[in-house]
Amino acid sequence: MVKYRIHIDKESYPWETKLYIRRCDADGRLSYCQGIEGGNLIFKRSEPGEVIPPLFSIPFGHNDEGSGLLKAFATELTRLGIKPTESQQSEKELDATKRHLSDMRLITFKKLDINGQPHQE
Repeated sequence: MVKYRIHIDKESYPWETKLYIRRCDADGRLSYCQGIEGGNLIFKRSEPGEVIPPLFSIPFGHNDEGSGLLKAFATELTRLGIKPTESQQSEKELDATKRHLSDMRLITFKKLDINGQPHQE
C-alpha cells in the first residue's frame, strides 16, 4: 500500500513556507514529489541522507501569504469532509461525552434510574 506524507515547514529565515510531499511505496522505498506535470505528481526516489527540495516555497512577510494559502487548503479539505485522524477521534469522543451528559441530566431529573431504565415513581 502506498502512503503519502505532507510536511509543511514555516521557517523564520529565509521567511518562507515550504511544502513537501513524500511517498512510501509498498516495497518501503521513499520518493518525494519534485513537481507537477500534465496534472500528475512527479515523484523521484530518494536516497538515505539525501536533502529533499520542497515541492514549492511561498515567501511570507507582512501579508503572510503562506499561512493564507494553508488556511484556504484546510477550509477546502474540511468542506470536502476530509479531516485528520486526530479530528475524527476527537469527534467520536465528543459524541460519547454528549450522550453521557444527556444520560446524567435524565438521571438527575429522575427520568432514568441509575441503570438507564425509565424511572418508576
